[in-house]
Amino acid sequence: EVQEEEEELRKVERTPTAIDLSALPEAPPDNDDQEYSVSWYQTKKHIFVFSEAGKPIYSRYGQEEHIVSLYGVMQALLACVQDQDDDLQCIRTADHVFVFLCRSPLILVGVSPYEGSEELLSRQLTYLAKQTVFFLTQSHLTRVFKNRHNYDLRRQLGGLPKFFNGILDFTEQEISFLMGAVQCLPMPTTLRTEITNVLLSNRTPELVFAILLHENQIVAAVRPKQYILTAQDLHLLMNYVKTELSGGQHGEKWAPCCLPDFNDGGFLYIHPSLLSDTVNLSLILLTNEKEQHINMIECKQRIVSHFQEHRILAKLEAHITRSRFLASDTKLPHLLHFIYKSKSSKQLVVPDFGPPYNLPEERHRLFREYCGVYDKLHNSYHKSVVYINDTSSEVVIGYTSNNSEIYCTFLPSCTRPVALNNIDKILRWIRKEESRFFIIHTGVY
Repeated sequence: EVQEEEEELRKVERTPTAIDLSALPEAPPDNDDQEYSVSWYQTKKHIFVFSEAGKPIYSRYGQEEHIVSLYGVMQALLACVQDQDDDLQCIRTADHVFVFLCRSPLILVGVSPYEGSEELLSRQLTYLAKQTVFFLTQSHLTRVFKNRHNYDLRRQLGGLPKFFNGILDFTEQEISFLMGAVQCLPMPTTLRTEITNVLLSNRTPELVFAILLHENQIVAAVRPKQYILTAQDLHLLMNYVKTELSGGQHGEKWAPCCLPDFNDGGFLYIHPSLLSDTVNLSLILLTNEKEQHINMIECKQRIVSHFQEHRILAKLEAHITRSRFLASDTKLPHLLHFIYKSKSSKQLVVPDFGPPYNLPEERHRLFREYCGVYDKLHNSYHKSVVYINDTSSEVVIGYTSNNSEIYCTFLPSCTRPVALNNIDKILRWIRKEESRFFIIHTGVY
């Protein structure tokens, strides 16, 4: 049965429009080993994946062949604790934290120097495990290792580490990962409704989901009445599209993909297309029928023709180009940035970064501040409703209620009473503008 599955996978590899399963990158030359080792040790954060038998599968940095013994040590640590009828979840040292996540038949380990990072690191490992399932399905993974405990999974993952690297970058840069939600492109309701109607009117019976994206923001979506995609599944799709269509790649791509929360035991088939290089606009069409590639291409062509005929694509490009949403749009003094999450819809409102967060390092620093406040609000041992973190650069406040969460960043000169009063004003402002920020009604058939 395993051999039949591998033969099927080899057929996919030979298909020009399928996932590019190129060879693994070569290891560095022997004479660079010392320099390679030094740079590897200087890397602050590491992610490892291996099988329950200790077989290397993935390392974020470096080649697995250079650190085989390290995989053996990690596997031995797990086995030692399991012999005591316990599970190893975390090891803390003076300056590092080691987080272990067992998702049979995979074992994932994250190493980070940051304090208080266990929960976020564990979530990153979960995303990486789901990214593996995205390409292989959980049932396939289980069958492979059940029949051959020592199997080297890298045989089936050639060319895929770029997607693993991409999802890890996503988890370290995207606020939507931190909040476990998705962000919709702010736009007039009339334009969003017009786009949704085009997707609905041009769908074929074989189409399951249609999603229009601007970068990592959802413009419009169509789905069956009985199904809805989770934020994590949508994040996996965003990572796939960003990685597969990077560099403005065009062409009629077609590949199997598994959405773990939707159904981790089977494939859907994805047809991603780049509709606009100018504003990075892409369309995802998903079906559950393997032989529907031509139908999905024709469906996409009808959608694009409709967009062009009614100048919808031009209107959308113009809207994206001229409309930049900033925290200053709220007209509130002292406010630098904020994040709002609707708990019911799992949708976010996040303004673009403006001064003083124009530089990537400043945005990354603010992201770390949000992570710290998020951790305080969601700490399983001591949950809070409000948490305030004062620094020399800003005041970051997190507030959670039954319906929403909000995180606001103010100037350090802003007093706490003023800041808390401004949060109430932001909440009222968002409610007033919710039809622009949220997809209230998805295209349902």
